Amino acid sequence: MRIVIASDHAAYDVKRALAEYLRSKGHQVDDLGAPSARPCDYPPYAEKAARQVAQGAADTGVILCGNGIGMSIAANKVKGVRASLCYNEKVAVQTRQHNASNMLVLPGREYDYEACRRILDAYLGASATTEERHVRRVNEIKEIEERFCK
Repeated sequence: MRIVIASDHAAYDVKRALAEYLRSKGHQVDDLGAPSARPCDYPPYAEKAARQVAQGAADTGVILCGNGIGMSIAANKVKGVRASLCYNEKVAVQTRQHNASNMLVLPGREYDYEACRRILDAYLGASATTEERHVRRVNEIKEIEERFCK
């Protein structure tokens, strides 16, 4: 799987560890930054990763910031992205199944590497359902996007 990963300074160490973990599992991982733990702004990194996913250059993306909220907001501004902030494994599975989420957002300062890794594994192990009600809802999200994300 082709996976992009990015973070701000607050989640830099967790991001690096997750990137290594993903590579050890055989995934192609493109680390889009931040390049260090020096203070930086998260929106450019969220956008960079989201654009890669939206354009099909990556199968999915994993983005992290301190609490995950800012990265989530920024990534979801990119047309074609459904970035989901996940705080446990159950939610990670459900967002893939029910929302066809194509990006995972993690709270790198709130959770340690092990907790983030478990959520990531759950997310990657799930896929979108073909159940009609969920497909309908994802299509409704896409319709909103078409109206407002030109």
